[in-house]
Amino acid sequence: MRQRTHIHSSVQDCPPKGRRWPLIAVAILCYAMFLRMCYCLLKEGSVFLYDNWKDELFYHAANIIPMAVMAASCFAIVFFVTDRGILARKFMLKSFVDLLSTAALTFIGYSVLVMFYRIFMPINVDFGGILVTWIVTFLVVELFYYMYRSRRELKKAEYAKLRAVQYQFNAFRSKVNPHFLFNSLNMLMEIIETDKRKAVEFTQSLSDIYRYTLDIYGKSSVSLSDEISFLRSYLHVLSLKYNDFLKVNISENTSLKGKSIVPFTMQLLLENVTKHNVISDRHPVSVDININDDCITMTNGIKRKESRTDLSGLGLKYIYSQYEIKGKSFMVKDDGKIFTAIVPYL
Repeated sequence: MRQRTHIHSSVQDCPPKGRRWPLIAVAILCYAMFLRMCYCLLKEGSVFLYDNWKDELFYHAANIIPMAVMAASCFAIVFFVTDRGILARKFMLKSFVDLLSTAALTFIGYSVLVMFYRIFMPINVDFGGILVTWIVTFLVVELFYYMYRSRRELKKAEYAKLRAVQYQFNAFRSKVNPHFLFNSLNMLMEIIETDKRKAVEFTQSLSDIYRYTLDIYGKSSVSLSDEISFLRSYLHVLSLKYNDFLKVNISENTSLKGKSIVPFTMQLLLENVTKHNVISDRHPVSVDININDDCITMTNGIKRKESRTDLSGLGLKYIYSQYEIKGKSFMVKDDGKIFTAIVPYL
């Protein structure tokens, strides 16, 4: 059965759709009230223009409501009507169409409103004020749109990058896992007749490895204790391949309880050591894993293989991307002699 890749998009900071429209409506109304107050202060020097509160309320409302309708119309045009097709991809073209569309709609809307007011309420129309109000509103809406668009494009790029890395990593593991199993079974065949006890221990470790792989499928984090147990099983399998030429020292300087990391982090780092370094009786490799209060550090000496066929670094890319998604910083240091990986807790 084909496995599905589960990727969680980080858009949880947006309100649910059912709550967006009331918030937008309130924001537009508040904006119109603020714009009206600014207009009155700049032109009249005060927001109180009439002798009684009824006239004050009525005439302010008669100006605030059209401003709110104009702002809502500009918002709808910029965020929905022109945010599609070729216009969504052409910055200058979209801005020009937004300008013409909002200007036409504002002109038509205020023309109808002025005709209505002149029939029922003889008033003086400040066309200069209408023009300034439209320009300010258009610029504010455009500014918010391009802030929103930049954030949206950034998330799309991050999501696409994650999808690419995840796809590559899955393809990578689909090749490595059968290869690892094939080698493990060959080693099991070699020891099963000579050392049955060791064969049983090897089989148990191999079983633990694949059980762990199935158990954590789809999870974005695992407890540190489970990951270390898995790592010990993996080390037991590797010990038969490298004998005493690969030594891994795990120092638990703090409690494992309550700590979690990205699945396969430690195994991938150890796999990175065996893949890129010569490990033999002449060149033994020692790996030190220190589990500290705030992070895990893993260090090893470097004796690079002369011919390296796999330089893709998918394992490290996968670790980088997974911690980046969670807002954590995974770091490696390579000075040519010592390789150090610093793994943060989630």
